[in-house]
Amino acid sequence: MNIEYLYISRSLEIMHPETHQQLIKFGKSTKGIPERMHSLSSAGVPGKYECIAYLECENCSQAEAYLKNVFKDLWYNGEFFAVTPKNVILVMQNMPGKLVVCSDLPQKRIRKPKRKKPTPEPSDEIKTKITKLFDKKWNQKEISLKLKVSPYHVSKVVNSHKEKKIVEIPWLCDNI
Repeated sequence: MNIEYLYISRSLEIMHPETHQQLIKFGKSTKGIPERMHSLSSAGVPGKYECIAYLECENCSQAEAYLKNVFKDLWYNGEFFAVTPKNVILVMQNMPGKLVVCSDLPQKRIRKPKRKKPTPEPSDEIKTKITKLFDKKWNQKEISLKLKVSPYHVSKVVNSHKEKKIVEIPWLCDNI
């Protein structure tokens, strides 16, 4: 007995242009559901997807055809259907096989977390402290931790300080 999966997934990026409703995709898979969700976009279906529910069954082709027939009036653009997940789950509950609703399972975060806001430019007083600590042979990481300034800003101040030191060497100016 080969177990196959009939899944319904929600597009996280593609919406119906008129209703602005997330579109639903029906499909079948012989591999695991997380793998299939990941491989959907590389299979010619653009965007990222989240599995809503899946049905473990023996004849997924027949089950998929039945599901697509039930919602044929809500078909949209080849792969998708403009239907609510709740209605699809209600139909799947009456189909033979084991139904798993993914909202009951922990989901992996798909979207990247937002970037942190950039740290503010250090004050002149902090810049002076950075240069003094650098002159005392502190490394940039230690300075960053001690003064609670981003490593980027410490590096920027130190590089600026190095350039000023090179220009301010008196014996170099005398030979020019």
